[in-house]
Amino acid sequence: MNNGNETNITINEGTLSIEGASSWEYGAAYVSDGGKLNFSGYGDITLENKYNGEYVNAVLAEGIGSKVSFHNDNTLIKGKSSHGLSLINGAAGYAENLIIALDRSGGTFTREDETLGILVGTNGSFEANGTVDISVKGNNEYDSYVAALHIRDGQTVDFNKTASLKAEGGYNQAYGIMADYAQEINFKDKLTIAAQDAKFSNTGIYLNEIDGAAFNGLDVAASGGDSTADGSSATGVIISGVGRTTFGGETRITAKDNASVNNGMLVEWNSNVSMGRTEITASGGKSAAGLLLSFYSNVDFEDTLKVNVSGGSKQNNGINIYKESAMTAGDVIVNAGGEDATAFAVTDGSSAWCCTGGSGRMAQVTGTGCMLSVLCGVFAAVEPEPREAALLAAAFWKVCSRRADRAARETGPGSFRTALLDAAGALTAADLEREAELFPLSL
Repeated sequence: MNNGNETNITINEGTLSIEGASSWEYGAAYVSDGGKLNFSGYGDITLENKYNGEYVNAVLAEGIGSKVSFHNDNTLIKGKSSHGLSLINGAAGYAENLIIALDRSGGTFTREDETLGILVGTNGSFEANGTVDISVKGNNEYDSYVAALHIRDGQTVDFNKTASLKAEGGYNQAYGIMADYAQEINFKDKLTIAAQDAKFSNTGIYLNEIDGAAFNGLDVAASGGDSTADGSSATGVIISGVGRTTFGGETRITAKDNASVNNGMLVEWNSNVSMGRTEITASGGKSAAGLLLSFYSNVDFEDTLKVNVSGGSKQNNGINIYKESAMTAGDVIVNAGGEDATAFAVTDGSSAWCCTGGSGRMAQVTGTGCMLSVLCGVFAAVEPEPREAALLAAAFWKVCSRRADRAARETGPGSFRTALLDAAGALTAADLEREAELFPLSL
């Protein structure tokens, strides 16, 4: 469809199947030079590409004025396509209740490739006014990277309803969202993201040189990767050189099970971030870190921030702030880790302290983290300075866990729990002052 022509396809209680071409330039359904392609109706629409060729699109639109619209209540794009929906060189896309399911995990391909659910290329744009569910599974031998949503030099991308993005597999990298050099990215409702099981690195959200981005309720998880080489990682969110990123509602970020590095959130290169209630969890691998700020960046937490870090065999860090970066928080920050970790870090944005020691067995007893929250409130009742109260609570709980570990050695978690409560009841102020392991961190 081209030269400004408009084509309308209506599917009522049926299925449309298109077997695609074998070259990247054209795809299964191809719109160019101002053409318009509209899908409507009340049945399922299936655009299925069955080729094992190179860079095959299920639907490709390119050129200023070109547009693909899905007005169906349940549009489905599936198959072994490299790209599900590609919008490049000024083309636009619109969808209501869109499902993309690509699976290239099986089969033999002729060259290195990539698997992308939606590609918004140079000056392209996309708007969704219904729910969007994208699941892409790459080939572990041939796909260099896999992304549910990839934005390259795009204009605006707007998701006005709930969205779920999942990227899985590939021999190199998997991304829920990979965005380079775009104007605006907006998710106005709850967004769920999973990036997992690429061999090298898995990243939930990667934003680089974006004018602005906004999220309103986010649950993102990055996991897996069996490479121990330098650079291998699972990272929940990376924000680099972004003018302003806003996370409204509640945000949960998880990074785990990479063999090398697991980082919750990285903010760098003059980025400015505003966040509401946030929980960051990082665990496993050689090292784990909750929040890393560097190179003149700023993060403002307007509500509670919780960071949980554990399981790194060599290093566990709650928060790292360096290179003239800054952070402010509505509530005092407490970070937990294993015996060899920076288990708790407490900061008011201008200074930071951490408490080491403790016991790795705390993870075996349900509720020890919640107990620490209660202890923060208890100490705050007698210590008017919030930072000092949180620091005392962290040190108290660390010493208790270390004492309980010694008392209940070679016993089960039930005995450890009892010993932990006994230690809490017996610890004196003099004991705490003598046994606490506290030291300052440089911001």
